[in-house]
Amino acid sequence: MALQKVTRMTDKFEPGSIRSVRMVNFMKHSNLCIELKPHVNFITGRNGSGKSSILVALSVGLGCNSRVSGRGNKLEELIKDGQNKAIITITIQNGPDGYNYETYGNTITVIRSITRTTSHFEIEGFKKNQSTSIREELERIRSFFNIQIDNPCSIMHQDTAREFIASSSPTRKYELFMKGTLLSHLIEEIKNIKVNIEKVESQKLQRLEEKTELDREFEKQERKYQIVKEADGIHQRIHDLEDELVWSHYRVAYQAVQDVQTKIDDIKQKIQEKDVVIEEKRRKKEEAQKLYDENKKEYDENMAKIQEIRNKIQQLGTRLAPIKAELHQQKSQLTHRQNSVQMIEKDLQRKGSDLARMEAQRERELQDAQNRRKKFIEQRQTELQNIEVQLPSLDSEIDSLSAQISSLSNQEAQAGAACREYESRLNNVKGKLEVLKKASSSDDKSSNVDNSNRYDFKPFGPLSNYIHMKDNMSKWALAAQHIVGKALDVYVVHSRNDEQQFRRTNPTATIIQSSFTNPRYDIGNPRPPCDGAQRIIDVLSFKDEEIQGVVNRTRTKSHTGDIIYNVLIDIYSADRTWCIEDERMAKEAAYSGRVPSTITTSGVQFKIQSGFEVMLGAKNVQIRIGEDTSARIIQLQKEFDAISQKRNEANRAAADIKRQTTDLRNRRSNLDKQKSQLTVRINRIRAELANPPNDGSDIDDRISNLQDTIADLRTKIEEEKRDIPQLETRIESLNRDKKALQEEINDINDQLKTQSTDKSNTDNLYRAIKTAERDFDNEQREKDSLTSRLTQQENEFRKADAEAKSVYEKAMKHSPEREQQFKNNTRPPGQLSNLLKQEREKYEEAQKVNGLDFNQVRHQYEKMKREVQNAETYLNDLAEFIDHSEEALKMREKKLEEMRHSITRRTKISFMQYQSKRKYTGKIKFDHEQHIINIAVKQKADSEFTDVSNLSGGEKSFCLVSLLLSLWDVMECPFYCVDEFDVFMDQVNRQAATSLLVQGAQSMSTRQFIFLTPLSLDHLKNAGEDVAIFEVASTDPTQ
Repeated sequence: MALQKVTRMTDKFEPGSIRSVRMVNFMKHSNLCIELKPHVNFITGRNGSGKSSILVALSVGLGCNSRVSGRGNKLEELIKDGQNKAIITITIQNGPDGYNYETYGNTITVIRSITRTTSHFEIEGFKKNQSTSIREELERIRSFFNIQIDNPCSIMHQDTAREFIASSSPTRKYELFMKGTLLSHLIEEIKNIKVNIEKVESQKLQRLEEKTELDREFEKQERKYQIVKEADGIHQRIHDLEDELVWSHYRVAYQAVQDVQTKIDDIKQKIQEKDVVIEEKRRKKEEAQKLYDENKKEYDENMAKIQEIRNKIQQLGTRLAPIKAELHQQKSQLTHRQNSVQMIEKDLQRKGSDLARMEAQRERELQDAQNRRKKFIEQRQTELQNIEVQLPSLDSEIDSLSAQISSLSNQEAQAGAACREYESRLNNVKGKLEVLKKASSSDDKSSNVDNSNRYDFKPFGPLSNYIHMKDNMSKWALAAQHIVGKALDVYVVHSRNDEQQFRRTNPTATIIQSSFTNPRYDIGNPRPPCDGAQRIIDVLSFKDEEIQGVVNRTRTKSHTGDIIYNVLIDIYSADRTWCIEDERMAKEAAYSGRVPSTITTSGVQFKIQSGFEVMLGAKNVQIRIGEDTSARIIQLQKEFDAISQKRNEANRAAADIKRQTTDLRNRRSNLDKQKSQLTVRINRIRAELANPPNDGSDIDDRISNLQDTIADLRTKIEEEKRDIPQLETRIESLNRDKKALQEEINDINDQLKTQSTDKSNTDNLYRAIKTAERDFDNEQREKDSLTSRLTQQENEFRKADAEAKSVYEKAMKHSPEREQQFKNNTRPPGQLSNLLKQEREKYEEAQKVNGLDFNQVRHQYEKMKREVQNAETYLNDLAEFIDHSEEALKMREKKLEEMRHSITRRTKISFMQYQSKRKYTGKIKFDHEQHIINIAVKQKADSEFTDVSNLSGGEKSFCLVSLLLSLWDVMECPFYCVDEFDVFMDQVNRQAATSLLVQGAQSMSTRQFIFLTPLSLDHLKNAGEDVAIFEVASTDPTQ
């Protein structure tokens, strides 16, 4: 599969745009790679060439299934016949601000492989792991760049485009509008919220019923709990023992606090003794530090000087680096220029050899052609001499026969001439009579118009009854007949409805549709190309009758003269053809481009067509403009009868003479024919002798092309040599600079070696400092150890104290009234625990007598109490969720209304702007309740809007292309694709729609566009650098 690139563009891609699509064994393609351009891409090719498969590959390659693209229900159906595997490779533009730039870099490449049984994805640079699959990563990439592969307005496949642009219903337009703007997603989200609210409401009712049952069970358990509360003295004794046990635990904790406090006091005493020793060690360390600082100062001054020298060396090295880099670059350029000069000189030598060989070949061919031409001239001269010998004998015999014929009486000649004159006049009158009778019969068709009141305006015609020549303009009748003659049999109607009504009663009539409400065109008075020149429209006059009709239920008047005037301009371009008597002046005016076309009184036309000068000869036509049909028929009938009688008399008088002269004339005719043939042959031979045949050869063109090539090579070699001296001079200068810097660096290195760096004394003082610091640190570590132990004991004290306080708080919380009784005088905890165990055993015995497990009753009571509280909490949470959901629902509905209003308003404004580019006024009506979109337009001259369904196919398609551009204006996708957007348009509307798409795309400069069409795009070859055209060659080997 070949792909021809027609236009060239810049290569600045926006993130998310498509750089290339490659298809291997996909649908009709064995191996096709299309490298798209950043902005506007037109892809053309014949039907069946596989254009549509590019969009299918783009959708399927980014994760779409085959059903969305309208290409079957199974992916395996997309594999090329006879193959078992198809591969789609799509390259997406990325960037520093793009998606995961550290992983993917400037481009993201997605590969999808399809077999007969399965398919899988690959993303170059993506590392597989358990937490993220390739499909999830692909979805993240699409979401980041907002690539909407399932949005029919983002990627409009063939069937969708044909339906939308050619015949989509108002409902279908609304559906595409909602999907394209993603408003349908928001509506679906609102529906889901409503469903969730209904589910939660149902769950709330169910939990209310469960809580009612739980309340009844809780009442039963509460009655059992009251029995437990009636326990007597056993429970009180247990309570007393529990109180004493709690205070016993506090006494034990308090004693532990006192023990820790004693240890803390001992450690503090040792720390005070250690502080005295540490102070002595600090003094010795400070004295050593002072001696070290004085010695080190002198050493630092020397080191500063050394560092200064090193910095200078570094600065010189920094200056040397760019000189080395530039020197390397200049040497590379010099080598490149020298190599280029050598290659060009070799090519120049080869071209010179070819030129010498071709010049020798031209000399040989010229000699052969001269020999053949000489032989041809000799043959023709011999033939010419033979014919010139035969001609005198033929002339003598013809003169003899002419003398015999001339001997007949003058009456014979006059009778024959009169007979022929009468016959010619009779034929002329007969032809005119037949034409007029036919036109008269055509007038009867207009009578059928009056038999119906269903017309918006009554049709009229034929136009031969309405078009006449102006006074003193009869000399231009033949010219006018050539230009507007076809209009004389035409009937004119106002609308499509009138045409259908008129066609029912006049099926064979020629009909033109033109609006009767349009005013007469103002074509101005342009300057004539020469004196006496007139436009065809200016030499005609029109019968002006008033016509009444109804437009939008309003009665309106019009005039036939204005209607015919507009028809002759719109259909026959009668305002663009100029009448000029002089044929030379007419030819000059047309060929110079001053006027579109010219015509002479004889009917000869001149014009420029497709860049060529065209002359059209006069036609043998009957002038019918301005005839009065009925009176003319009567007059011609009388004239016909009179001429017929005279013709019969002349025929009888000449019959005898003709019989006598027939043989002589036949013989002379044969001789004249022979003479004519010989004369023609003589003229042909003389013409051949004047212009002998010349054997054509392209050797001169080839030599000229080769000479041009040699001249170009010499110019190029001079350009290359011109820069070489400059490069050599620059290299010498850089070498001098490099040598000077290196010498300066060597001098500074010598200075660096002379600087003293002895620091042995400093090191000894430094070691003395370190010894004093170690002694100091050892004492400090011993103190720190004591401090750490102190901190540990203090922590234990705080912990013991906190424990004691906690136990105290628990005791106060449990039985504050027992503080004075048990704070300083309690039994040990172990003894109290044994007594408490005995009392509890007695309490359990009492439970068995009542038939209840008191602990179980308490436990079940507390459990059911918590369940009731939890149920109330859960019901409150459900109610709160419902309130929040309803609030979110209202916010989304409000947001939907705001977004729909904003997007609708922007779409209307964009549509009006795109329609105005063709001098239309367009409006869109969105009916969000009925889910329909209605479109109406009008031309500048119209008073009312026309629904798009009543427009012609091309105008309707142009309006829907404007709607599509308006939708793209409010969408946010990195690229848009449309397949076969123009197949239902005529050439005029197609060019207008295509230009509109280009203009709309240029206004959206950050987005990429891909348009597919099977039709020619020659009118876009000069559209600019931001428009690229690709042509897909046919896959059919017979084409």
